[in-house]
Amino acid sequence: MIAFSGSYGVEVFLLFLLERYIPYERRRLLPDGDTTSDIAHTILTTGLVQVIAQIAAVFPMLAASVLKPLANLKLETLADIMADVFPVKMALVLAEFGKI
Repeated sequence: MIAFSGSYGVEVFLLFLLERYIPYERRRLLPDGDTTSDIAHTILTTGLVQVIAQIAAVFPMLAASVLKPLANLKLETLADIMADVFPVKMALVLAEFGKI
């Protein structure tokens, strides 16, 4: 994140200098009152990208650290329960109908 912020800051500074000394159009150098909103937009979108990148990097590690202990637990599944219950039920049904 630090490398991204540093390289982005250098890029913005270089673009600022280039636009100031070699403008695309001279009239763009005239003040139009949008400087504050432009800076706020740049900081907000860059910050949002950094937050999303950090969540994308941290979430899998967090999920792995939470799910790994759960994977080691021996939980009875429905198949395990049915493997115990089904033969007993079948034996009871056969015993009941076997009397007829």
